[in-house]
Amino acid sequence: MTEEPDITVFHARPGDLAAFLDPPHVPTWTGGDSTRSAANVALRLVAAKTLGIPPANLVFSRNRYGKPRVSTRPNDRSPLHFSLSHTGRLFMLAISLHTEVGVDVEEIRRRRRFAEIASFAFAPEEQAEFSALYAEEEAEVFTAVWTRKEAVVKAVGGSGAELLDRFLVPVDALMHTTFQVRLDAGADAELVTVRDLPVDGLHRAAVAWRSSARRRVAFRRLRKTDLAPVE
Repeated sequence: MTEEPDITVFHARPGDLAAFLDPPHVPTWTGGDSTRSAANVALRLVAAKTLGIPPANLVFSRNRYGKPRVSTRPNDRSPLHFSLSHTGRLFMLAISLHTEVGVDVEEIRRRRRFAEIASFAFAPEEQAEFSALYAEEEAEVFTAVWTRKEAVVKAVGGSGAELLDRFLVPVDALMHTTFQVRLDAGADAELVTVRDLPVDGLHRAAVAWRSSARRRVAFRRLRKTDLAPVE
């Protein structure tokens, strides 16, 4: 018997979602062909299906750092943890009933000011490793590091400006099954687990969860059966 995953990360494109919805709902729910709008629609429908309630009964809000959360009407707290990310024509949604999660996906862009961004977003040790790379390595390695760090920040739910340089991730383009990062030093340091996600040669992605415990992670394409019906 297959065990249910502790964390599921869905990936999809706006056209996938539009194909799942009845034609009358597509303009209303997806806002045309916007990746951001499609991702938000997918979030509401997947969350509703996971919790077994109508989509209209979900209320979304954010904490003071912008981390989104969901509750059910009238004012009940929800056990669902989630994270959303989108880039270009691709979006990802991570959900869990067990732990805080963060997901990030980014397109690998070849022409960016990598060293300048790394100077304020990477820890000093990471900056030193990055500066030693060959120029042709920079784009993919930078994107891999960025998605790992963003996934951690999203899982923790804090401010990226305050957290990004407080922990270290691997400065490479390898596909890491799992690794742990330590936020700050000392006995009270928090451990966050990170996993790289295999996307394609044009993107990098990572998911993180706020625990040192092992979690079963499923990474797959969004299906119609993952969505609650639109009424």
